Amino acid sequence: MTSPASGEAELRQSLGLLDEAIELDGEYLPARKQKVRVLVRLGKLGEAADEASSVAELSGSPQDYFFQCMAREASNPDYKQRQECYMEAGRRYESRLDEPATNVNYVLALKLADSDRFETAADRFLDSLAADASRELFEPLLRQSDRDQIINDVFYSGY
Repeated sequence: MTSPASGEAELRQSLGLLDEAIELDGEYLPARKQKVRVLVRLGKLGEAADEASSVAELSGSPQDYFFQCMAREASNPDYKQRQECYMEAGRRYESRLDEPATNVNYVLALKLADSDRFETAADRFLDSLAADASRELFEPLLRQSDRDQIINDVFYSGY
């Protein structure tokens, strides 16, 4: 059995190795994404948010942009630009996907942005699911979850 101290020591060692990899190639996204995970596990949410922003900028991915919005909010619950951040994530999904409403992260970005388009997008997403079990899984997340629960369920589980 590993003690919490040794687990933290392993995370810190991993962080050092990831920093070395990033120093060799600053655009190596797998190392940068893993660094975000390690920083979250170490409770360094501000640093994780900064690194998540770097990942989003380098990748151009709507999902990475969405996750950096959640990282910013997780590190600072009073994050003032959160609505704009999530709306920008939504715009990025719309520009990249033919049917953005079939992507749960797009729908969640609209919810976290308090967008008036959320309900329509949520209905379209749920209708796009073939299995009743899938609808039963996602409907509570979309309809009943508050923003803290979404951040916990989606952001922390992703990292």
